[in-house]
Amino acid sequence: MERLQHNQIIKEQFAKQAVGYSAVKAHGEALSTLIEMSGVHQNDLVLDLACGSGIVSCAFAKHAKHVTGIDITPEMLDQARQLQTQNKLSNMDWVLADVDPLPFMDHQFSIVVTRFSFHHFLAYEKIFEQMVRVCAPGGVVMVVDVAVPASKCSAYDQMEKLRDPSHTGVLTPQIFRHLFSHPLLTDFKTADYKMNISLNTQLAASYMTDENKKKFRQLIYDDIYKNNLGVSASLINNHYELYYPVHIYMATKTKT
Repeated sequence: MERLQHNQIIKEQFAKQAVGYSAVKAHGEALSTLIEMSGVHQNDLVLDLACGSGIVSCAFAKHAKHVTGIDITPEMLDQARQLQTQNKLSNMDWVLADVDPLPFMDHQFSIVVTRFSFHHFLAYEKIFEQMVRVCAPGGVVMVVDVAVPASKCSAYDQMEKLRDPSHTGVLTPQIFRHLFSHPLLTDFKTADYKMNISLNTQLAASYMTDENKKKFRQLIYDDIYKNNLGVSASLINNHYELYYPVHIYMATKTKT
């Protein structure tokens, strides 16, 4: 029951965000790094979990044989199809379904990737196992998400849940490293970058009550140059800027 209720919250939240999601410049950052790290080539079959509006899926489709995007929110997949059309990509399909369990065969994909999703999952360990399951031997598993030190998790979650009620909890770099110590994975690699988004842009892209917007603003104001929230809130030329610490994690599935 908890999972069904949570999935409904995700659908409601991202149905609201769907139209404007791809327009937020920060959401398109570092795609080149992700593509380069993956080593994607023209024979790859790619799966993008919780693909949202298709930003990552379409980036991979420009290099891969085929990309499948799976998401639970119909409105997000509508946006993904539009982005596919805009990019004139024919080597893609979209699946409306939950990612737990993944409705795919073992070893079906050579690249299994997800971005900005793990903080929404109630059972991220199970979903990671599903990612490994559907990845072919010799293929790669990639997870991209915000990660903050354990000392900042509580404050970060307080902030993020004001903005997005489908947020379950930010993970730490240590937790991600533990996931990628999976016995079937090897050749672990990581990279990181700061996703810069202005406070006003973040508020405009979110669907909060006026009271929550006020609380969110105050949290940022109080955190300027302190970084208790983990987003390096700064005041630059009279503009409040947030710098989310995004990490890319990748490993190769063993061939034996």
